[in-house]
Amino acid sequence: MRPELRRAGGRLAGLLVLLICLAAGEALVRLSGLPVPGAVPGMLLLYAMLLYLRRVGEGLAAVSTGLLAWLGLFFVPAGVGIVVHAEVLRPVALQIVAVMVLSTLLTLIVTALAMAGLMALSGRRRAR
Repeated sequence: MRPELRRAGGRLAGLLVLLICLAAGEALVRLSGLPVPGAVPGMLLLYAMLLYLRRVGEGLAAVSTGLLAWLGLFFVPAGVGIVVHAEVLRPVALQIVAVMVLSTLLTLIVTALAMAGLMALSGRRRAR
């Protein structure tokens, strides 16, 4: 088989893995009634699979890298929605900004604490 066909087949397999995880997450949410988007359990399923396999396949890595390169484009519909519905959002704009700032600060604090805890745990493991 020609190398370019093998690479294309690997990318299709990687895309299929992502779509299967997404579909499984959506099915789990619909069957269980969980109040989360289907992509969240789908990502957790993908993460568990990668932990189990202890490697990322070449096709999955290629597809993921390609999607990440276009990630900014996925925010365009949200930005357009904000502009289109500016009149509806204007009365609560201050609250929205306050929630965004506070949630960002909270995320930074929790991330820093988690990193410090993991670094301390890692240091204890190396000392053994």
